[in-house]
Amino acid sequence: MNPLLKKFIEKILIFSLVLGIITWAIFNFGFPAHYFSVLPILFLIFISISILVHAILLKAGKKRPTRFSTDFMLSIIIKLFVYSTSVGVLMFFNKAAIVPIVITFLSLYFLYTFFEIRLILSDLNQEDLQKKQDSPLK
Repeated sequence: MNPLLKKFIEKILIFSLVLGIITWAIFNFGFPAHYFSVLPILFLIFISISILVHAILLKAGKKRPTRFSTDFMLSIIIKLFVYSTSVGVLMFFNKAAIVPIVITFLSLYFLYTFFEIRLILSDLNQEDLQKKQDSPLK
């Protein structure tokens, strides 16, 4: 396994744990009537998709650095489609909790997107530095 991907998985699990604790506190102490039982599923969706997309983008950055921006934009479109479909299904089966699902989804979407972008840029910069250090033309 790519060491950068392994580090990303560790970071996203820690990030998700912190977000989960904050979310639990918000729903437990602030808005207990708005808690919805499929909340853990939202977290699993975001974690799974984030890891998958990060792995794909790391490979894309290695193979074709010039096409990275195209692959990145394509990954955003695919993520939006998967997320929209997932949230649509969750809302269909939990009609009483549509507003909390949408608000929580949008919050998680922006938080995870910011987290992913920050880390993929950091990882790609780290790979570039490594390539420069390994280059015989220093």
